[in-house]
Amino acid sequence: MPQPRSKLHGQVVLITGAASGIGAATALEVRARGGVPVLLDCDAEPLAQVAHQCGADTLALVADVTDLPAMEAAVAQVLARFGHIDMVFANAGVAAFGPLAYVDPVAWKRCVEVNLFGVFNTVRAALPSIMRQRGYVLINASVSSFAHPPVMSAYAASKSAVEAMGNSWRIELAAHKVGVGLVHAGWVSIATSRSACDCSRYGAPSESNLGTGLVASFVCPARTPSFAICRTRIATGCA
Repeated sequence: MPQPRSKLHGQVVLITGAASGIGAATALEVRARGGVPVLLDCDAEPLAQVAHQCGADTLALVADVTDLPAMEAAVAQVLARFGHIDMVFANAGVAAFGPLAYVDPVAWKRCVEVNLFGVFNTVRAALPSIMRQRGYVLINASVSSFAHPPVMSAYAASKSAVEAMGNSWRIELAAHKVGVGLVHAGWVSIATSRSACDCSRYGAPSESNLGTGLVASFVCPARTPSFAICRTRIATGCA
């Protein structure tokens, strides 16, 4: 008996922060389900490696999500090639670690710029096509949007703002038949998180497992997924 076609088949999915971690895992899962992942990141070399894993024809774009004109130019490249964008995953993010008295103010500000303004720029640039397609917006809000760990004030503040922004957009865009979902993932074992915390001690989920769970939110956009595999240990500062 032939397998039913995935709801992602032929869907163009723009993914930011696609060079590693959750973004890379999501790109691979989208491809495995017959979708068309479009990868975007500011780090060209690892982005090219993920694109190679997704297939030789994968479109990979290097851009900084904090630069709205650059994001608009990236979206224009996607539209020139595919004609539309069905879904966007605003996933790119960074963290700034340190207590208030010692954290680098430049790093603190950059964290907010990437995590908050980067989401705005990503969704704003892709929105006209998403609205035409009656598509879907997925935002990586993190468990830190509601569980605020110490020594990560910029990250917690930016993710709390993203949560509020996404909830507002869900109401705004409902009339346009556009769905909006928020992902509340915990620690994922990638290079940046391992440098800050030994996540293996706390059962941090693998990138591949998270990719499978995140893609489920594209397939069933009526609800934001709940990730049992994304438990966090707030007491340890790992969130």
